Amino acid sequence: MQKKVYYPVGSSQLLKATASDVVQLLQKAITDSTVIIEQYITLPTTGIILIYNATLNGNQTCAVKSNALVLGLKPQKIMD
Repeated sequence: MQKKVYYPVGSSQLLKATASDVVQLLQKAITDSTVIIEQYITLPTTGIILIYNATLNGNQTCAVKSNALVLGLKPQKIMD
């Protein structure tokens, strides 16, 4: 199954570059994976979805949320 990373139409070059970085890292991390980038107008319901949020403030320059099932991977404990 093809995996997708989405970013909003009209995004900055920084957000587009972030999507590209995510794709490269996923392809290295998941053997024989095919991960592609797509733009969206309507918020997708599956995949990795990058969302621009103008309400972030303070020291928070970005936020990451996940349901851990986006790629069909099981959450794993990395460190105690």
